[in-house]
Amino acid sequence: MLPKKYIHQTSKAERVLKIKLNNKNIYPVSSARISNMIIDLAFPNEKVAIEIDGKDHLKWEQFKKDSRRDYWLEKNGWLIRRFRAKKVWSDSEGIIKRITEALKSRKFTGEKDAPLNNWIKPKHI
Repeated sequence: MLPKKYIHQTSKAERVLKIKLNNKNIYPVSSARISNMIIDLAFPNEKVAIEIDGKDHLKWEQFKKDSRRDYWLEKNGWLIRRFRAKKVWSDSEGIIKRITEALKSRKFTGEKDAPLNNWIKPKHI
């Protein structure tokens, strides 16, 4: 059995956002392991990390921990987008728009002939 620090329980807000993204043919990886961290939703090819923060992220200790994680991710080429969980309920379309913009900004992976939109599943397969 994995130690508790390696187990990530997805929140309802994370699950709802993933479903809404999937409904727009956008498929993030849930509970993605990046180094020793677990990212709520990730697009590894584009190095875009999505974090959905509940009330506990307002606490000072959690804020410091999140800041350290964000610093490491940014230093290693990741783009991080954090959203309050309550915004998933009140403005999911706005969140999806910001996620889509982040993905579009990272569409070139630097690999020759890499697909431009690795994060969108083709509709006609």
